Amino acid sequence: MFTIDQIRSYTDRFGVPSYVDDDGDLHLNFAADNDFPHNVDVVVLIDNDRLSYIAFPSDYHPDNLEYKVNRANMRRNFPTAVMSKGELRMEYSFYISEDVSEEYIYDTCVRRILGSIWNAFVEFDRDDIEEE
Repeated sequence: MFTIDQIRSYTDRFGVPSYVDDDGDLHLNFAADNDFPHNVDVVVLIDNDRLSYIAFPSDYHPDNLEYKVNRANMRRNFPTAVMSKGELRMEYSFYISEDVSEEYIYDTCVRRILGSIWNAFVEFDRDDIEEE
C-alpha cells in the first residue's frame, strides 16, 4: 500500500529536513518563516491502513488555548487542532484500505495535508478569519 520510505521520498521533494526514528516513524521539521515564526515538527506514522500526522510547534504557547482550539476546529475541516498536556498540536489521519494511485498519496495524503497543517498554525491566532 504505502510505506514510510515512500512518504519520505515525497517529502524530500519539498526539501524538508527529515529522519526516521527507531520506531520507524518519519519526523519532519518545517522552519519558521514570516507567516509563522516557530518551527513546526511533524511526526508521520503508518499503522496498517492508517497514515497519521501529528504536528507541534516549537516554543509556541498561545494564550486562551482551549478557546482557540475550539475556534480553529470550527473554522477548518482538517487538520484537527488538539490540546495535549497544555500544548497545541494538529492531527490528521487517513484510512486507506484499498489500492490507490501514487498520485493520490502524493497530492492528497502528503502535499495537501502538510500544507494544511502549516496553514492551520499560521491562522491559529488570527481573529480576522471569517468563521464558516
